[in-house]
Parts: sequence; C-alpha cells; structure tokens
Amino acid sequence: MMERILKENEEKMWKIEFRGDEIVLENVGKKILHRLDRFKEIGDIIIQFNPVHAALPWAGFRFLLKLCLEKQGTVDAILIGLEKNGIPD
Repeated sequence: MMERILKENEEKMWKIEFRGDEIVLENVGKKILHRLDRFKEIGDIIIQFNPVHAALPWAGFRFLLKLCLEKQGTVDAILIGLEKNGIPD
C-alpha cells in the first residue's frame, strides 16, 4: 500500500525539464523552506533593532513559514505512521 501511495504522489508532482535534468518542484520548495527556517533566527535578531516598523510584516512571514513547514511535517508523519503500522493493500 505504501508503495502505491508514494507512486501516486510522485506522479502528481510538478516536474520541469532543465538542461536535460528533470527537476521536481516540490523538492526545490522544501529546500527553500528549510533555508528560510534557518534565516528565521537571524530575522528575529534584526527585528529587535526596529520593532515598531518591522514587527508586523515579520510576524506575517513567520506565520506563513510555520504553516508551510507544519503541513509538510503532517504529511511526513502520516506516511511514517502508515509505514510503521504496515497497513496491507
């Protein structure tokens, strides 16, 4: 069952051809999100210098980043749970 779910998921992914290589856009998006997550701590320090003007936009950015990262974590947790429980086909 897991193989079927993963195969269906892989077929639905958006892919582009670039210089002869097939690039999966979901993988690129995950890499960008994780790099932005690392940037989050630096942004928190920068915001401390001028919180009046920058606090609200930064809070919105952090909120959207958190939503994106939690969605991916939820999907990963579901797949791990299915794999551990060994649900038959």
